[in-house]
Amino acid sequence: MLIINVTKPGDIVSIKLTSNDEVIGKLVSDDNGTLVLNKPVVLAMAQSGPTMVPYMLTADPSVHEFKFKEQHVVHCVPTAKSLASQYIQGTTGIVPAGNIQI
Repeated sequence: MLIINVTKPGDIVSIKLTSNDEVIGKLVSDDNGTLVLNKPVVLAMAQSGPTMVPYMLTADPSVHEFKFKEQHVVHCVPTAKSLASQYIQGTTGIVPAGNIQI
């Protein structure tokens, strides 16, 4: 069976967990049965519409990398460009070049 990796470290990825949670984060590594994401977030509904919130609200804010066992990951795919840009802006404050409003 040919397995083609469509993601690489540094990519903004979306993972679907067996718990049905969908998580967005920056892929740090994918080895030894563990997928590591930097600053993972989930989508939540707010009064103004969907918003990104930290994956774990009670985690120490200085913890940025979270490990997910691959047995709990159903899919790992690149995040849609518009959401990836929002993720980058929300987690770093940097506005990606394609999103600058003049």
